[in-house]
This record gives sequence, C-alpha cells and structure tokens, in this order.
Amino acid sequence: MLTQKQSEVVDLGPIEAFEKIFSLYKDQKERRGWGKPYLTQHFAVFMTLMECHEPRQVCLAGLFHSVLTDLPRYSYRQLARDTNVFIAQLVKEVSEKKAPDKVVDKKANWELRKRDILERFLHMSTAAQKIFVVINIYYLKSLLDYYYEKGDEIWPELNAPKEKMAWYYRELSLLLTANFRHPLSSDYHYYLEKAEQLFQWG
Repeated sequence: MLTQKQSEVVDLGPIEAFEKIFSLYKDQKERRGWGKPYLTQHFAVFMTLMECHEPRQVCLAGLFHSVLTDLPRYSYRQLARDTNVFIAQLVKEVSEKKAPDKVVDKKANWELRKRDILERFLHMSTAAQKIFVVINIYYLKSLLDYYYEKGDEIWPELNAPKEKMAWYYRELSLLLTANFRHPLSSDYHYYLEKAEQLFQWG
C-alpha cells in the first residue's frame, strides 16, 4: 500500500480532478432511485472530507470514489493514469465488486455486494474507511430526503427492499461502533437513528 507521501510525485490538483470527473460522467443521468445526478454524490463526499480537514489527495479520492463501479469501461489502470496510484488505490478499496459470484444484475447481487464490502471494511486503510463512512452517510441522508419527497414509492425504485436496507445499515453501524473511532461515526449513527424512526425499521 503506497502512502500519501509516496503518491505526491503525481500531485493531482482540484481543477484538473473536477474536469476529469465531469468528463467521465457527462453522459450519465440521475442515479437510479435517489433522484439526484451522479455527480451530486461525488461532490458531496469530496466536500465532507474537506470539512473534516482530510489531506487533499484523500478528498480527491472521495471525488472519484465510485467511478470503478459506475463506469463499466473505466479501469483501475485508467484511473491511476488520470489521477495517481494513491488515489486509485483508495478508490479501489471502497469500491464494491461489480458482479460477485458472477451475478451481474444489480438487484440480484445487491446483498452479495454489501456482504463483501462489509467484510472488507476492517482491511481498508484508515483513509479508505473515512471515505467509505462518508459515502454511507451521504446515502442515508439521500434516502431520508427522497423519502420525504416521495414516501413509500421509493422502495421499488431501489436495488433492495427496505428490510435489506435496514440489515445493511445496522451491520455497518455495529462495525463502526466496534472498530471506527472518528467523529464521522457519530454523524452516521445520527442519520441511522433518523432512518430507523422514519422507515420504522423495527
């Protein structure tokens, strides 16, 4: 695992990174089931990491966090070339497998993908863990916002029913409680509690 210091030989700047992420997502529409453009999530994760005073390269890894999952023809090698190895490695750490057990359909493999990423959490670098938690805080907040807008109509649009959503976010909560000492953990539990109340995840 390369350290951030080792990666700074290729010091990607924010403007260059913004131009690249806009280019990569120029043909993408709204993220299915969330009612927001793809890039909203990327910039929200980037800004949250900035507010946490994370190093710039970690924040930029947050900007690119799901490109390997979202873009079928975009490879790790391309990402490392477009950014640097440090950023590409962090993105790889937080990326879900596209087709675990060779199950390609996103609804069919949703639980497989979530189980895999939960199992990998403890093996992530500290920087990757922070990015991953920020991503999931964003997901929870977006889920709440979308529910306030459309109510129970949101569930068929998502890749998993609310019962499985409850399982995943609770499992991550247990992981964070036992293994993640950072203020972001409190933020995550705050939004999880709101989700528990709103969605009646009894």
